[in-house]
Amino acid sequence: MSGLEAVARVRRVREEDSRYGLLMAEREVNRAGEQVARLDRQLTSHGTTTVSSAGELVQLRQGLLALGELLQQAREDLESAQNVSLSARAHWQADRTRLRSIEMLQERRRDEARAERARAEARSQDEVATQLWLRTRTTGPVAS
Repeated sequence: MSGLEAVARVRRVREEDSRYGLLMAEREVNRAGEQVARLDRQLTSHGTTTVSSAGELVQLRQGLLALGELLQQAREDLESAQNVSLSARAHWQADRTRLRSIEMLQERRRDEARAERARAEARSQDEVATQLWLRTRTTGPVAS
């Protein structure tokens, strides 16, 4: 394995790892977003509950306060997950760019090697043609 192939392999693994990290971060954002939506729906539905006594009112108020605190924490968790996701996306894009650079360099080197082989083949064919021309010139035309 050449040095460039080893570098490409390492870059490929890093890109795959960072892509996996991004997927995990996005799943966490989705999970946190669903939690916020669920708690928000609960808070909204409890806000329309009718009460018939002071005890029920106190109990409803305490429940709503607790639910509000949970919702606030869920929103903070969502914001944190979004920040992690943004960071994971930046890492993945940087790793992907590095991998693409190495792949482009490898392709360029393969193209150069193909061009060199084509030049060598052309030189070889020119040499054969020159030798054939010299033979026909000194001995006469070659019979078919």
